[in-house]
Amino acid sequence: MDAPRRFCRFRSDGRVGTDVEPLPRDGLCLSAFLVLSPRSEPERVLAGRIRTGAVRWQAAGALGPERAARTGTRWMLPSSHLAVFESPDQAAERIAREQLGSPEFRPPSPLIVSETYHRAAGDTDDPHWDLHFIYRSTVERAPPGSSELWEELRFLEPRQHAPEEFARAQSDILAFAGHPTKVGRTA
Repeated sequence: MDAPRRFCRFRSDGRVGTDVEPLPRDGLCLSAFLVLSPRSEPERVLAGRIRTGAVRWQAAGALGPERAARTGTRWMLPSSHLAVFESPDQAAERIAREQLGSPEFRPPSPLIVSETYHRAAGDTDDPHWDLHFIYRSTVERAPPGSSELWEELRFLEPRQHAPEEFARAQSDILAFAGHPTKVGRTA
C-alpha cells in the first residue's frame, strides 16, 4: 500500500497533525531569477560576476560574505531568495531595481519549477527543496547593473560555458529556462 499523501501545509511551532507538516529539515528555498535576453540574440542571457566583497549582496541577493566568497568569479544570474512575505513578482522587481538599475521592469508570468535533492553537506535524510520563480524576458540592451554589486555584467551564450562556470547551480536554472549549458544540467 502507498504511503499516505502529505500536503504542503507547514508549521514551525511543532503543532503538526494529519493535515500539517513540520518544515522540511534540510530547508526550503523560494528564489526568483531573471533570465534576460537581447531581442536580437535570444540565445544569449544576462549574467554577471559579483563583487565578492560587496556588503550589499546580503540585502540585494541573500548572499552573506561566506556565500559570496564561494561564488568567486563564476557567473551568476540576477537573482535572490524571496524576502519573507514578499511575492515572487515583487522579488523580480526588486532584483531588477537593486541589481540591474532597472526600476521600470515589469515581470512577465514566471516559469515555476520545484525540485528536491540531497545536498552533500546536508545533515538529514530529508532532501532540500527549492521552489524557483524564473522570469524570462527580452530587453533592448543590457541594463547598467549596480557597480557596487557586479564586477562584470554581460550577455553570454550558456551553450559555450560548462555548468561549473555558473555559481549556485544556476546552470540548472538556465536549463529550466531553455538555455542549457555546454554539457547539460548538473547533477
